[in-house]
Amino acid sequence: MNVNPMPYTILLMNDKNNFTHLIPNQTIERQLAPFLRRLYTFISTTLLVFGFNHSVLAQSLPFERTEKRSPCDNYAETKQPFFGDLHVHTSYSFDSYVSSQRNDPWDAYRYAKGESIKLPNIAGEQKVLAQIQRPLDFVAVTDHAEFLGPINICTQDSSKLGYWFPWCVLTRSNYFYPQLIAANYWAKLGVANENTAKPKSFACTLSNCATAEAETWSKIQQAAEDHYDRSADCNFTTFVGYEYTDAPNLKNMHRNVIFRNEHVVDKVVSTYDTGSYNFPALWTRLREQCLEGEKGKAGCD
Repeated sequence: MNVNPMPYTILLMNDKNNFTHLIPNQTIERQLAPFLRRLYTFISTTLLVFGFNHSVLAQSLPFERTEKRSPCDNYAETKQPFFGDLHVHTSYSFDSYVSSQRNDPWDAYRYAKGESIKLPNIAGEQKVLAQIQRPLDFVAVTDHAEFLGPINICTQDSSKLGYWFPWCVLTRSNYFYPQLIAANYWAKLGVANENTAKPKSFACTLSNCATAEAETWSKIQQAAEDHYDRSADCNFTTFVGYEYTDAPNLKNMHRNVIFRNEHVVDKVVSTYDTGSYNFPALWTRLREQCLEGEKGKAGCD
């Protein structure tokens, strides 16, 4: 460690109230330089280990904080291991719903934080109590972007005409074989389909899927915000995200889109926007809608 070759001012403490000042000349400076180097290293290391330089570190972070939150009390300049899950499906996803799973993003975050939730038994009844053995540090709910609107129509509001579309009725079934038929319908419609222009569910003709998608995307963001610990405790971190689900001919080309903070795109980019075999278009559209250009959103990353 380099020491600036300038005369040092040393504070010698006799007791906590009395100090004497020693300003060495060049001869003493040369004699004290090795000792001062070791002393400086020791003091710096001690402050870092015990966190006494928290305010200094907070002012010179090795990253840019892009959100309003309190600095974490347990911040360390060196790396710390954290455990989490960046690919979680809830009842907002077709494959989760046709498996009789009825937990929404709020439930998923509660489970990740150590609370118990109910899962379906073999009859599709919500009677199995589940609790994670060790709470997680961070989680992102990444439901399928392609069907955020249709699954909302099929499962949320019985007053909507699309709710009674036959494939929606099969989707809500608790019986295994109707569930398989529904799963096959959704997969072939907008996931495994290889077409550039993917067909939409007739439920979207009967009801407004664009509005339903916006509603679901808003709920996903709100659930993440409700469970994000922005205090200095930093006990739990959530990320807003979704899954871009391209699987042409069942070839897995899925991509999880995770946003840095609460500033996200207004509308999710899905394979309905890009077509199959075209996930590079996902990055292009995200760059246009999130990072740059006239459509770019401030703070989005």
